[in-house]
Amino acid sequence: MSARPPPGFGFPLTAAAGFGPSAMLGGAAASRPAAPPPEGSWVCAACQNVNFPTRSTCNARACGRPRAEVDGGPPPAAGAAAAAPEGSWTCPSCGNVNFPTRAACNRRACGLPRPAGV
Repeated sequence: MSARPPPGFGFPLTAAAGFGPSAMLGGAAASRPAAPPPEGSWVCAACQNVNFPTRSTCNARACGRPRAEVDGGPPPAAGAAAAAPEGSWTCPSCGNVNFPTRAACNRRACGLPRPAGV
């Protein structure tokens, strides 16, 4: 009967084995919000890739077109989500914004029925 040596002693340290960047960060790397692109960044009109201001060609692997040809202007501001449809209502209990078709708050921890007149 042979005992398996601890990780790092003859076995590769892989993400599948519980090692790697996301394991070291407690799995938070994938859930952390992306930093906004630097001032002067531009969107490629051909592939929608956001490029840093110093790039003269699109950085996307499948694109690579010149900036002069495909500069679509600055990327949208962070958090510029689409506005809620007209008639949406705010839950008085939790503050969640609900679409007009909802009869109850759709936040999992709430579920309060839509109050009359809201």
